[in-house]
Amino acid sequence: MDSLSTKKILFVLDHDVIFHRILTFANKKSNYKGIYFYTQATHLLSYLKEHRSDTANLPDVLFLDIPPSNDGWLFLDAYNELRTGMSKNIAIYVVSASVRQYDKQRALSYGFVLDYILKPLPMEKFREIAGVSTPI
Repeated sequence: MDSLSTKKILFVLDHDVIFHRILTFANKKSNYKGIYFYTQATHLLSYLKEHRSDTANLPDVLFLDIPPSNDGWLFLDAYNELRTGMSKNIAIYVVSASVRQYDKQRALSYGFVLDYILKPLPMEKFREIAGVSTPI
């Protein structure tokens, strides 16, 4: 398995604490160097703005939910403007329970969103994004 220094850091913007627990449990084999959870877009955006030129403190991957509260859309709109000043490209995946085709199309219309993944997040996809090929 990869050394800890080459593993990715995952940030998660999702209000669902059950999803947080599932990801924490799924990471028992340390697919990711660390997982950091946010429940509010404004807190995550503040963090990214503060650390935009500090590559070591930026995530490699971001899982983002688009809950009914519109927090996810708020984040995507704000990040679209913020991302040009970032010192690191962050791989952003929308991970949502929404099966609405409109939500998927809208999420993927942001050129920096790499994929729209339906919950529950398949563990093979979790490992694939981490760059780990061994089963849990």
